[in-house]
Amino acid sequence: MNVLEQSLLTVFKPNEAFLRIKERNKRFDYLSPLIVLLMFFFTRVFEIYFTHYPLASIEPRQTSVLRELVKTIIPVITWIIACYSITTISEGETLIREQFAATIYCLLPYIIITIPVVLFSHLLSANDSGLFNFLHMIKWLWMGLLIFYSTKVMNNYSVSRTILICFLSIVAAIVIWLLIGLFYILTLQVITFVDEFIKELQLLQNQ
Repeated sequence: MNVLEQSLLTVFKPNEAFLRIKERNKRFDYLSPLIVLLMFFFTRVFEIYFTHYPLASIEPRQTSVLRELVKTIIPVITWIIACYSITTISEGETLIREQFAATIYCLLPYIIITIPVVLFSHLLSANDSGLFNFLHMIKWLWMGLLIFYSTKVMNNYSVSRTILICFLSIVAAIVIWLLIGLFYILTLQVITFVDEFIKELQLLQNQ
């Protein structure tokens, strides 16, 4: 299945789209999700550089392509790991590669809505920010619903169970980031300690 076909199924027939991801397990397609992920990133860059200035949430000079790459890709990877971890211990039926593909296809609303909204923003003024923000809210809601639905369908969960799994996945994602932050702080402290220790040794040698 090519990326266009799977994308159209995700948008118009999400149930069939997510089931097909599981059915094609033995000849899994990694390239198509990666193409969608790349499109997701470029759409974010397009949004930053081409949104009408009065409505822009961030100016291009306030960020960089590398920073936006981290801000767009890392949260996606975090969710994949968190959701897969929770479903694995909760009688889930999804493999990590299936979770990877399903999560990335759930990003399609961002691509579909952002591009026309950015172009439409040039017909709006700062007074129309309410409409502009509402259009963006639609894409986030749509993405959230797709993520919820993919979790339900691909793991054969009930609605109530899916709600619980999604909540626990969010908690797991937060814990992952807290651990990363803690590791980063501890690493900085170790580096600072080693640096000061070396300086002290150098001072003692010079005396």
